[in-house]
Amino acid sequence: MEVLPVTIMIKNKVIKPMTTLIDSKPMLTSSNIVFLQMAFISVSSFIMGE
Repeated sequence: MEVLPVTIMIKNKVIKPMTTLIDSKPMLTSSNIVFLQMAFISVSSFIMGE
């Protein structure tokens, strides 16, 4: 089971910075929202694909 460490690493590297970015920027620009959506979709598909 090598999926668990990868998932934890992804959470620490991706999810935490994203939530920090969202918390620090209440007024998100459209480009930031698109970027976050793309990053979230790619991470989700990667986790589901594993």
